[in-house]
Amino acid sequence: MKKISCLGMLGLILTSSPTWALEALDDEVLSSLTGQDGLTISILPTGPIQADVIYHDNDGFDNTLLGGTKKAGAIMLGTAGGIGTNPLSLSSGSANINVILDIDTDAGTTTTGPFLNIGVRLPQDLTINTGDIWVGASKQKTGVTRGVANPTKILDNMQFYISNMKTNIQLGATPQGGILKLSGIFKNGLTITGYKLNDIGGGGSLALDNISIANSTPGQFGITNLDFDITAGVAPEGLKLNVNKLGDTNGFNAMIWGARAGDANAKAFGDVELNGVNLNGTTLTVSGH
Repeated sequence: MKKISCLGMLGLILTSSPTWALEALDDEVLSSLTGQDGLTISILPTGPIQADVIYHDNDGFDNTLLGGTKKAGAIMLGTAGGIGTNPLSLSSGSANINVILDIDTDAGTTTTGPFLNIGVRLPQDLTINTGDIWVGASKQKTGVTRGVANPTKILDNMQFYISNMKTNIQLGATPQGGILKLSGIFKNGLTITGYKLNDIGGGGSLALDNISIANSTPGQFGITNLDFDITAGVAPEGLKLNVNKLGDTNGFNAMIWGARAGDANAKAFGDVELNGVNLNGTTLTVSGH
């Protein structure tokens, strides 16, 4: 099995939409750009960007004492080939998603070297659905598809509500600190809904009404946003994710509402509060074994 430290961003880069349109930019839009040179591409899908994403662990789990069979298994985000109804998706509440790419090249310095810079502008009100999350047995490779047998749902679809996210990609030299940089402010904090972990063997589930995450200290006028600054790059030891900032200098607070365990009729046993969680400066590494 592969060590997976972070799976959340995987589908955002690889998802696609059945129909895409290239939209010309008028003078008013062009005048708002910080630089006049370079290339700007506007991509206007006809609906939500959605897909099923499948990760295959080709050698399985080798600990037979814990049930391992060394046979290839898979994790799926989405509908599991149409069994479910919740694909991994990216949508906007106000209008169709308009993705704008600002593309520039720069000579860099004698220390860093040249690089390609791609700024990605997304709508200010995004909803990310993880899709239902499944495990299953990997099928044999057949052309561009492989698929999964006997899918079993372990997590229900979760929704993330995001605003004001800035995304920047650098190829070649990476003076920003990594290939990918995500930064910005989640207005009124980050909200996650729909969490439900299914215990297939036990028959019950652990469910949460919603999760709210915000800066540890409210800002001006008592507003509780969530600041974030994350970079990702590829190092000799694997894929590295650097949490430069998540929350303020003291980290973030999280509130878990309506925790319940059991069947669908189980009553909530309370709320859980986490204060002063500080992950600033944390590095996550993803590599094979």
